[in-house]
Amino acid sequence: MKTKTMTNKKTHAIDPKVAETLSGLFFRRVAATPHKIAYHYYSQDLDDWQSLSWLESYFEVLKWQAIFKQNGLQADDSIAIMAKNSPNWVFSEQAALSLGIIVVPLYPNDRAENIAYIINDAQIRALIIDGHKQILTLESIHQEINKLNMLVTIEHHSAQDKSEQKTNINCPTINFFEESKAYSNTEDLKHWQATPLMNNHISDPDSLATIVYTSGTTGKPKGVMLTHRNILFDTWAAITAVPCRSDDLFLSFLPLSHMFERTAGYYIPMMSGAEVAYARSVDALPVDLQTIKPKVLVTVPRIFERIHAKITQQLATEPAILNYLFMLTIDIGWQRFLFQQHRRAWFPGLLLWPLLNKIVAQKVMAKLGGHLRLAISGGAALSNEIAQFFIGLGLNITQGYGMTEAGPVISTNLLDDNDPFSVGQILPGIKTKFTDKGNS
Repeated sequence: MKTKTMTNKKTHAIDPKVAETLSGLFFRRVAATPHKIAYHYYSQDLDDWQSLSWLESYFEVLKWQAIFKQNGLQADDSIAIMAKNSPNWVFSEQAALSLGIIVVPLYPNDRAENIAYIINDAQIRALIIDGHKQILTLESIHQEINKLNMLVTIEHHSAQDKSEQKTNINCPTINFFEESKAYSNTEDLKHWQATPLMNNHISDPDSLATIVYTSGTTGKPKGVMLTHRNILFDTWAAITAVPCRSDDLFLSFLPLSHMFERTAGYYIPMMSGAEVAYARSVDALPVDLQTIKPKVLVTVPRIFERIHAKITQQLATEPAILNYLFMLTIDIGWQRFLFQQHRRAWFPGLLLWPLLNKIVAQKVMAKLGGHLRLAISGGAALSNEIAQFFIGLGLNITQGYGMTEAGPVISTNLLDDNDPFSVGQILPGIKTKFTDKGNS
């Protein structure tokens, strides 16, 4: 099996043996690159994009730790995060994991009956939500979740009408920003020195980190139990196959409640020291791509299909000569890709690529920010036609395969051995087998 080792000087990954746990990974990252930018997010209050360094992120995790401790949460308790992607999703999870608390992710817009079932099945003590809209959902099932001990909202209270803050849910409701003010100016935060307190987190890699509920094929959602070691192993195997660089910038928009985004768009950047920007929404993705100009995009086929359909519609209204140039660009670009992958010989038509790239391909890639070096497609199969279309325009796309139980990546294509019509090669350290029916 062919694998690519991490030799790029811009890769400074933290070995799982050094990290030990997911919270250890975070603290090690803070210690390694405290002043490097970690996260970007859009502030509704300031109406602008904001950034946080790893050191500033550490301070935020300390605030979440303090809130959890003050409210009696301790090791082996379970909390659920039912919020949209944001730095606080990461910070609340890291704080919980550092205390030995088990994290259960929920989809922000999940059905009420699913939410009730998971809260009770996983014995959730605290639920973290965005704000009022989700409270309305919870109120419809408040009698079924009466064992919930605490509800934490992330949205600023100032952005909500006072009447909207009232709830019939039978547990204390606190707002993170209001509660955390007490910890914003403490001497501990002001005088943090070179290395975070490494003893400020659990150190057992085989302890349970998360329970991820999947729809399954029949019946109620099934909870997949993953340890710190499970996830760290898979994260390391993934970046061993497809290196992530410390100067990469990810744009995160797939839900962190799914292990694909959680590993590929959260743990991998953290292990590698890359930056992550959180898109405002899927609808705002076209604008966010051009604003953030990401280098790496973790996505699903549906996004490529939407872009392909839009381009196709636009081409239908253009003169024949432009359609011809566009299709010629894709053809030459695809042949160029095959040549780079050592799957075909050089031919004179490749000399046209620089010109076609400048007048056609770069204009399309500019709509994706203009700086993408890699798009990781998963969750479903990307059609051969769509893959060839975007690769022909110069976009590196790698497909893979995985399942939640595996943490989740099982296989992926390599950058220098990429067959876009396949799910690639099995990650190092992972074993697979096939039944007589061909099912793995």
